[in-house]
Order: sequence, then C-alpha cells, then structure tokens
Amino acid sequence: MSRIRSSEYVLSVRRRAVAPMVVALLAAMLLLLGIVSQGNRAWADDGGQLVVGVAATVQSDGQLEAEAATSNGRWVLTETNFYNPANPPSKMKNNKGPVGYTSKQNEYYKYDDSYLGTEKGYVRFLVSGGYKGPGDWGTRDTYHECSQPAKSYKPGAKAEVTLKTHDENKYGWGSGGNCNALLYKEDKALPSDGRSKFFNGSGWVAYFEDADGNAYVDPDKGAAKVSATMPSEAEPGDRVAIVFITNSSYDSWGSSYENNYGGHQLYEWIYTFKAAPAKGAISSIKNVKGAKAKVIVKAAKGAQKYQVRYRVGNAKKWKVAKAKKSRTFIVKAKKGAKVKAQARVMNAAGWGKWGKAKSLKTDRK
Repeated sequence: MSRIRSSEYVLSVRRRAVAPMVVALLAAMLLLLGIVSQGNRAWADDGGQLVVGVAATVQSDGQLEAEAATSNGRWVLTETNFYNPANPPSKMKNNKGPVGYTSKQNEYYKYDDSYLGTEKGYVRFLVSGGYKGPGDWGTRDTYHECSQPAKSYKPGAKAEVTLKTHDENKYGWGSGGNCNALLYKEDKALPSDGRSKFFNGSGWVAYFEDADGNAYVDPDKGAAKVSATMPSEAEPGDRVAIVFITNSSYDSWGSSYENNYGGHQLYEWIYTFKAAPAKGAISSIKNVKGAKAKVIVKAAKGAQKYQVRYRVGNAKKWKVAKAKKSRTFIVKAKKGAKVKAQARVMNAAGWGKWGKAKSLKTDRK
C-alpha cells in the first residue's frame, strides 16, 4: 500500500511541475507568432493616411516570375465606328442610331437598312423590305446582331463573338440577307475620305468561323459562336479591327459612293497594339519612424497601377503588397532589419517585369 501511495505522490508532483511549463511554452509560442505577424505586416500609404492591415500575399519567386512573364504587349480596344452609305463620307463616322439608308434595285425592289445601336450587349442592325410591286410580293424585317468582343486580347489569342439573325413580319418570299464578322489589319495607305481603313482596305486577315468552319449566319441558322485568331506579332501602334457586316443590300452595281460598301452596313471594334511597360523602378526607399520603410515607385507614362514586393530580414520568399494607383508603399519591419524591395508597373497591356531591387536597414530607434 505504501509503495502505491508513493507512486501516486510522485505522479502528482510531476503533473504539478509540468503544468506551469506547458502554459509558459504556449505563451512563448503565441508571443513569437505575434512578433512574426507584426514583422510581415504591410502598410499602405494613400494620400498621407496610413491604412493598417495585412495587405500582402506570400509567393515564391517562380510564381511571381510566371505572373510577370507577360507578352511584349496586348491588343487593346481603343475605338468603335459605325458605317453605312446614309451620309456623305465626312459625316459617316460615329453615327448614333437609328441611322438608315435605302438600298434598291428599282422602285419596287428595295430594302431599308438601319443601325439600331446597342442593346443587352449586342450591336444591332435591321434590314426591312423586299419586293413590293406588280405580281408576287415578298417582304420581311430581318434583325442582325453581334455580341461585344473583349476589351483586350493577348497576341495570338482567340477572339470570339456570337452572331444572331432572325426574321419578323414575314410576308411571301424574300430575304433580309445574312451577317458575318471578319478580322482586318489597318490599310494605312487608304485615303482618309470617310471609307473604312479596314473593310475597304487590303488588310483582310481572317473570317470569324464556327466549329464547322462556317462564317455566315442567316435566319434559318439563327445564331452561332464564331472566332478568329488575333495577330501574334505586332509593333506598338499597329491597329486591327473586328468588323461586323450585314450582307443584305442591292445597290452594289451602281456607280454612286455607296458602291464603296457594296450596300453593307459595318460596325468596327478597333484594337491598337500597346507595348507592355518597362521594368519597374524604385525612386527612393527611406526610413520612417517606427521601424518602417517608405518605398516610392518611379512614375511611368500610361501607368494604371503600381506594386512592390519585399523581403524583411532573412526571409526567402517575397511578400507582395496590394497593387494601387498611388506610388507610395510603407512596409513595417522589425527595428534594425534589412528591407529589400522591387517594383513593377501595370498599363493597358498588362504588368511589366519586376525591376532592380533596393535595400535599407530600418532604424533601431
């Protein structure tokens, strides 16, 4: 009995001794985690006001370089135009619908063609008419629509739109035609006389086609997703256009100005090739009271956002501050710690590459 009591006593003493040690160890771990958290906290300086928060993410060098390894540029939507032969060349650009004209073979056989503007993300044209005269008649209203393409594309990317066509108010025979989309390069040699420098030029690139290789959509088909590949090589300033066309008019045999269009109506989305920004550069990195580093990124023309990444002390992975329009970033570190930072810039073409790093040691005060 005495041995049993002795063992119980020893176990009790050990438990009492271990309990304070466990508590102390847990407290030390929590304190350490708090210090690390404070050391890795990023601060953003917007208009002189410090915004406190964990505004950084941790990424490996490989992840960051893969993200920054964009192409040398991007096709960016910079302009849209509408054309039809309703007005003289000087008045044809950027008409706001409904704008119409009449294409005809004679006084009986004619169509009224109208641009109806944009509705629910689609550019819309209406072709209304047919044959109204002696004998058998055939008339109808045919609506042609094209979805809006993306605002930008990488070189060599697939551009996709949806084409729709349907008839209403059908009477007898007749047809309101079909529609399609094409990709053109700009013909810079074409005179600036009001004609399209894409559709009327010599820079045809490709038809937009569906999965079966069909380029045209008529009312019997109804709708189709069609695509074409954007040019993979370009110089800054080069332009291409996605051109939506209705093929429904009957004045193409005349000698009037309308013949330049063959009776078509056109809507163009014009893309300009924008160069990616140069490597980012840090203008200055300075100490701020409270063991913080103030990093200012050098201003870049056409920049939309700036971003910095940094390492504190012996950290092996970069921390990336949240991108913003301001060029000033404040990084909180421990006193006397080394801070190493890099910057990059984003413009309409995307992100540039990380630039040369700059470093400092925070004050010990």
